[in-house]
Amino acid sequence: MKRSSRKAFTLVELLVVIAIIGILIGMLLPAVQQVREAARRSLCLNNARQIALAAHNYESAHTELPFGVQIPQGIPNTYEDELFSWQTYLLPFMEQNQAYEILGPGPASLAARILADGAQIVPILKQQIPGLQCPSDTTTETLNIARESDNTEIGTADGTNINRLAKTNYVGANNVGLVHVVRHPTTGVTPFGTFNSLTKVLLASMRDGTSNTVIFAERLTDGVRLRDNMDINEGALQYGVRAIGTPETLGTGVAGAGAHDALFGCAGMINYYDAAEDNNIATHGVSSAHPGGVVCAFGDGSAHFLDTQTDTFYFNNLTTPIPTAPTSPANQYGVWERLVAPADGQNVQDNAW
Repeated sequence: MKRSSRKAFTLVELLVVIAIIGILIGMLLPAVQQVREAARRSLCLNNARQIALAAHNYESAHTELPFGVQIPQGIPNTYEDELFSWQTYLLPFMEQNQAYEILGPGPASLAARILADGAQIVPILKQQIPGLQCPSDTTTETLNIARESDNTEIGTADGTNINRLAKTNYVGANNVGLVHVVRHPTTGVTPFGTFNSLTKVLLASMRDGTSNTVIFAERLTDGVRLRDNMDINEGALQYGVRAIGTPETLGTGVAGAGAHDALFGCAGMINYYDAAEDNNIATHGVSSAHPGGVVCAFGDGSAHFLDTQTDTFYFNNLTTPIPTAPTSPANQYGVWERLVAPADGQNVQDNAW
């Protein structure tokens, strides 16, 4: 009988094969990650389109879009209260009728509704709506609504804890400067964006064209938004915002924050963050977990990915203190401001963003 001439692999050959496989896997992983991120970005774009569709349906039913945050009736230009956000009013057009009915937005503020009916409302405030979250933002923690100085929990008058509330990654376009909700007390300038809180905007009033008007965009809720107490604090709440200006007592606690929990301004570049600063600009702006830009929804119902390097006037011309309202004529706006301002009369070339 002939003995078989087949040889087994030597140890060196086996190590070479393993090394080659390791190199191939190392080359393949970045491509896999890119494919996964492309899929997540596609889902985020779809989320934005669905919310934009809900906004269109709201406008068809009410002949106007909702306020960015609803100022309760009878409250003047300076106020301190938890307020309902623009997304609350879109709930019936996002198959969330029951949540809308329980929240009961209207003349009363969110704080007043919590104090009046906390047992019913608080569970709704904690429910996450998947379509309001970017799949690339992997932060699982809900948003903090505790006192910033010592992280004291907030509760209603009956002791119901509302410390952690559901978040969203999508914030309404409020202003071409920093976010502000009422007429600026010094300059007298009114916030200028689709979801401001002094004037309800109609799609027909977007004289620059609905396809050239950003109505909302993304904000990241992970580490770049952490404050000193290490609680996530500057994303956005699904159904409302926390106290404006001086903190207000709400039941057993105090809430301090701003309207930028639901809105954005464009005083900074897209995805702007500088750890050396107090990040007032970043917390008012837009950001995402997508490399190189953010998803934005436009007035025509479309959604697009805007590059981080999109030109902005205010970032390049910041003053001290940071402007809270437009301080330059519209013809000096950058591309970013021109896209956010719905009727500034400044054209934006199709290839500019």
